Amino acid sequence: GRTVNKYATQPFKNLTTSNNPLFAGVNFMRDTQTRYIQGDNLNPAKEMAQTIKAAQEMISKDELFKKYKAVGGGANFLANDDKAFKRLAKNVYNHGKSIKDLAKYPIEMVNKFNESVEILNRYPAFKSTYLDEIAKGTDERMALEKAINASNEITTNFNRGGSITKAIDSFFPYTNAATQGIDKAARTFKDKPLQTSFKVALATAIPSIGAYLMQKDDPDYQQLNNRTKDAYIPIGTNPDDEFGNNKYFKFPMAQTYNTIGSLANRTARAIGGEE
Repeated sequence: GRTVNKYATQPFKNLTTSNNPLFAGVNFMRDTQTRYIQGDNLNPAKEMAQTIKAAQEMISKDELFKKYKAVGGGANFLANDDKAFKRLAKNVYNHGKSIKDLAKYPIEMVNKFNESVEILNRYPAFKSTYLDEIAKGTDERMALEKAINASNEITTNFNRGGSITKAIDSFFPYTNAATQGIDKAARTFKDKPLQTSFKVALATAIPSIGAYLMQKDDPDYQQLNNRTKDAYIPIGTNPDDEFGNNKYFKFPMAQTYNTIGSLANRTARAIGGEE
């Protein structure tokens, strides 16, 4: 299993995630929804404000962000055992290399960008948990421990997983990530069933139904396959071009929770007469 993972599975993961320049955009949209669903805020606008603030603190190297990095923040990444990631950690974080230095290492630049985008949804969970614990009188070490755990758990925690699941993951990429996503979703529904149901509806079901209702008469929308409508919220971007062809921006729904968005979309389409 280790040989397969080293020479086949891990390089494949690196190519499709940490070393893929397109990964950050899709992953950020999915993780933003997942963070909202699994977090404590009911107001999505507050979540976005925290994301903007997180970006500012990352750029300014805020003291609390330095604590986040010091306790391992940012290491919980889908392909974090990639050699490029290790070189990045050594050359950039430990020695303060600049973006100009990174330009010498294109793979590290992509990896750094993807990791930074990943942090945008994890650091706010760390910050809010840390500040809450300190306000309660929790000692520094325990507050940091709880905060980094909250950061890891706010979306998929890639560090979790049993030996069997991780062994299977060596042959079938993303098995552990999918398992952890389902496990976290189940725990979230169990802990806060009403709040989670409301958030899932707001993040996936309502937008998916809305996309159908607004575009159901568009022949191009009707031609989109079920996989696209199940995993994404297709939004027409060019309905009036001279050839009568519409192009679609595919907004990805949160993984695991997209099942509910898909069910809502298919139900709406069935009621509307689609077979």
